[in-house]
This record gives sequence, structure tokens and C-alpha cells, in this order.
Amino acid sequence: MMNAKSVLWLTSSAIVFWCLCSLPANSTTSIKNPNEVIFNCIEDDKSKYFCTNVPVANPTFILSLARLERKKLSTYVDAFRIMPALTNLTKQTIKLAQIQLTFFGEKSLSKIFVINQKLIPNSTSHTNLSYLIRSDVPSQALFYNELLSTWKNTSYDQFILELLEVKYQE
Repeated sequence: MMNAKSVLWLTSSAIVFWCLCSLPANSTTSIKNPNEVIFNCIEDDKSKYFCTNVPVANPTFILSLARLERKKLSTYVDAFRIMPALTNLTKQTIKLAQIQLTFFGEKSLSKIFVINQKLIPNSTSHTNLSYLIRSDVPSQALFYNELLSTWKNTSYDQFILELLEVKYQE
């Protein structure tokens, strides 16, 4: 039989546990470097993926923003060299993947990146090939401006990486 002291201890322990579990997962961390943008993805079925910036047990893929560099192309033209990376934690070889980058609160601004590389299990894609987002290209202007704002404010936690498609080698 439990005495009053034991009941009080169990009740207070349960309250502390409940409070800790109800805290937001990412409340104290702030991303100050684009290399810290990491999303863990779980394969729901063969065509859908769930990705989150909160660590998960046994992710199937890891997405990261491996390359984000500001460039000066000429006196009047600035650009960003950008490329996400994919880490393959499956037991299959990947031949192609599509990753979408969006901004928190700006779902309409997005860019799809294609990783056309052979990724064996437990390997990560390289960023030798990357995309150039230029300030002087009208179709890229809004995306470039959002990248620039994020860069200047070092608000890299605004980036959202989503896995759209993975094709496996047969």
C-alpha cells in the first residue's frame, strides 16, 4: 500500500514528465548556419514521404541544405549557388530524387531540386552540381529575394525541405 509521500512523489513526477513532453520540440534551438538545416524523412509507402526538422528514430532519408553560397556574378547581378543533399538510409540504391525547398509562411515560393546520382545505402549525395538562382532572371526574382532576406537575417529556420520523389535502381 502506498503512503501519502509516495503518492505525492508519483503525482509530482507525472506533472514534470507531462510538462516536459508538452514543450515544443524546437523551442530553444535557432539555426544560424545553412548547414544546420536538416530534415528527417520516413517513407510512408512507395510514393509518400513524411519529413520533419525534429529528430526521429530510424529515418529513411536525411535531407540537408549542404550548399548555400552568395555569389557576385557582375556589377549588377548577384546570385545564390544552392543545393540540398540526400542521405540514403534505405537498403536500396537510389538513382534519382526530387527535393522541394519552400519557406515557412511562403508556401507559394518554392524550388524543386533534382538529385540525379547513384546513391548506395548509407551514402550522401554530392553538391558538385548545384543550382544558380540569379537576381536578374525574372522567373527567379521572388525566390532570389526570399533567399536574400533569409541570408541577411540569418533566419535559416525558415527553410522547409520536402522529399517529393525517389526512384530506386532496378
